[in-house]
Order: sequence, then C-alpha cells, then structure tokens
Amino acid sequence: MEAEELVHDTQIEEQLESSHSSYFSSWGLFVLALGALGVGWFLYGTIFPAQIKIVEQKSVIPIDSKNASSRRYPTVRNLEQPQLSALHQPLTALISNFDVPDIEVSAHAVLVTDLTTQVDLFAKDQDLVWPIASITKLLTAAAAEEIGTPKQPIIITRDALTTEGGAGNLVVGEKFYLEDLIQLMLFVSSNRAAKAIEENFGPELLVRMRSIITGLGLNHSHVEEVTGLSPQNVSSPRELKSIIQYIYRVHPDLFRMTKTNEVTVSSLSKKHHLVNIDYLSLHPDLGFLGGKTGTIDESGQNIVALFEYNNHTISIILLGSTDRFKDAEALLQWTKRAYVFK
Repeated sequence: MEAEELVHDTQIEEQLESSHSSYFSSWGLFVLALGALGVGWFLYGTIFPAQIKIVEQKSVIPIDSKNASSRRYPTVRNLEQPQLSALHQPLTALISNFDVPDIEVSAHAVLVTDLTTQVDLFAKDQDLVWPIASITKLLTAAAAEEIGTPKQPIIITRDALTTEGGAGNLVVGEKFYLEDLIQLMLFVSSNRAAKAIEENFGPELLVRMRSIITGLGLNHSHVEEVTGLSPQNVSSPRELKSIIQYIYRVHPDLFRMTKTNEVTVSSLSKKHHLVNIDYLSLHPDLGFLGGKTGTIDESGQNIVALFEYNNHTISIILLGSTDRFKDAEALLQWTKRAYVFK
C-alpha cells in the first residue's frame, strides 16, 4: 500500500513539475514577445518618425493668430463646432504634412482656408484691418442682386462716366440689363459700372451692402461707397473670409462671372469684348473658380480667389501684396504640398 502511495505521489510531483515548466516557458515567450514589440516601437518612433498629422475633419473656428505674424495650422481638436447645413457638412479628411516648411509671401495679411472642411490652412496677420479697394465690388454685386432683378434695365449716365477709370468703354445712354452690367463691373473692375448701378438703386444699395456686413456679425469691416476707390472701405482677411463664404453660397454666379479669360457682354445697343484683368483666369489648370482683385494707393495689391482641388474649395485672401498673382499661385502650390486632401 505504501509503495502504491509513493508511486502516486511521485506521479503528482512529475505532473506539477511539467505544468510549472510549461507555465514558465509560456510566460517567457510572452515576455520576449513584449520586449520585441517595445524595441520595434522604439525603432519606429526614433528612426521612422511619423511626419503627418490628421487635422480635425469637422468644421472648426479659426485659431487666433493676433500674436503670430505667420503660421500654418496644426492639428485642431476640442474646439467649438459651428452649425452647418447638411449641404455644407465636410465630407473628407484633411492631413497636414509638416515636412513642408511654411511659406513667405509679400502680402501684409494672408488667409488660406479650405472652405469644404472649414479649416484654416495658413494665416499671416489675418486680423489686420486693411483697405480692400475693388474687392468692394463683390459686395456691390451681391447687394444689387438682392434688391434688383437680373433683367432690370440700367442706363449709363454722364455723371456715372465722370467716375475715375474707363474700364469697359461705357457710353452715355447705353442701356444694360443688371446681370450684364454686373458681369462687366466684376470682369474689368469698372468703377463707372458700379456707379451706374448705384445711381439706379440710390442709397438702398449701400444700405444693403452694409446690412450684409452687419448680418454676418463683422465688427471691423466697413464700406463707405460702392466702387472701392475710398480707403475707408476696409476689412481683414478673417472677416473677408466670412463675406466670401456668404457670396459664394448665396451668389455663386458672381464667382462664375469672373473665372474665364474673355467674355462678350452686350448692352441693348453695343457689344463689349472684355479681357479678364485677373491673371489667374489664364491658367485653367490651377482650378480657378473666380475671384476679385483690388488696388488703390493706400492698399497695394489685394486679391480674393477661389480654387478647386481634389473636390475641395480653397479660398486665398491677400491684402497689401507687391505681386498678388505670384503670391496667390505660390500659396496654392504650397497648400497642395503642405496638405493632403482626400
């Protein structure tokens, strides 16, 4: 009996030793695997560091750049989300490639925005209040469309032709439909066309322009007259972005009017062959969707321009540039390198 118990005990001990050996063998493999994973992660983080960050896919409010002269926006998270209609909800992700250094341009103030995702991509003094010059005419056109009708007739008067600038070759007594005169005004930045539109509508036109500004909640934008000749017509890149978004959504035809290189606009008695003063319209490969230039002595060269790239609408705003077309094209190409649009 004792011999059988001894054999039984021996068998139990052997089983326990085998179980312990198997347990510690499995634990050892686990420790080795964990160590290998840690080494791999260390190598990945030091030798192959990640070079891109995903920018929040939702619409975001702009980052304050009052204390920064120039910056590109990093990953944006945990910011208050403004409400957008379903039509304008962002559909795609945006990735920032920080291998691409920031860009320098001649303009005093800059803002580049992906209007599709509502993400600001680059800014330089975006709160600087600056004379906007003939960018004013986008507001003039929007206000005229809101208080008038496309086929409303407008007669060119002698007083209108005393306004500075002869672009468009208007003649006293010519009669235009409003939609055609607006296109002429925007295409060649005709101050006389803007003045003729104002004469037709009277003070209501300027009142409507100002109501668009106040309706958007803008505190630093102001228009004194309808042409942009006054340096008291001012805004900032941040507030111009709101104006452009409003016009692009409510009056998209105004941008379409300015995207081609040439157009013929007819009054009831004469045809006007016009060549776009915007150099960007010469290059359809840029995806130019339209825009507006503006220049007076006090402002230097200004421009707002929209571009389409990979199903995204990119807005570029420049104020106080010494070469607006060069700056705008450089910013567009930089944006295509600095961000991945999917």
